[in-house]
Amino acid sequence: SDKYILSPEILSESLEFLYSPILLKGKVHLFYSPPGVGKSSLIYKVIQNLLRSQRVNRVLCIFSDLDVTNAEFQELVSEFHNPDDVSKSRFIPVFPQKGYFEDLVKSIQDGSLKEQRIDLILIDSLEQFFVLSGKSFFKGIGVFMGILRWLGIFQGVTTVLIHHTNKEGDFAGHSSTFRQADVFYRIRRAGRFKWFGDALKHRGAKLLN
Repeated sequence: SDKYILSPEILSESLEFLYSPILLKGKVHLFYSPPGVGKSSLIYKVIQNLLRSQRVNRVLCIFSDLDVTNAEFQELVSEFHNPDDVSKSRFIPVFPQKGYFEDLVKSIQDGSLKEQRIDLILIDSLEQFFVLSGKSFFKGIGVFMGILRWLGIFQGVTTVLIHHTNKEGDFAGHSSTFRQADVFYRIRRAGRFKWFGDALKHRGAKLLN
């Protein structure tokens, strides 16, 4: 369709780190590992740094697979969330329920998400988000990834997705998840607050070099 044709100016890629060398501004990132490695702890530490340094205005955290006693999550809620007035919160935790998927997509497409000064969306975890929203992960993930890429290109919003491995320790997901992600990390733990990320795909490789 003609309405999906993009101009060369839009397609010419300008890459900028939001949090070097982990996050690229306006790109879709996927972190995966077996349970218990500490993906959530790692990402929440990064988000805490971004909020404290004012590199992002507000973060929407869609959590469905997180132990809410997680120390890093509790620190973010304590420091950046106002339960009495969400408009004054810089960290906005949401537990998805049926219908939330449609609400999120609508807020992306009509621009209201950006109007709320949301600079980063975290979904923890990706497949469980679909389950709780009443959507089929394998039927909907391809379109959803495209919507998130559109959000980054046209509104500059960065996305971080957390996902698990299967029983064999391999990535458990549709091929479009890997294909449409801009940055794809396999996380390994090396200490209490030390992780290694194997970058299986990184659109910012030319910046890393």
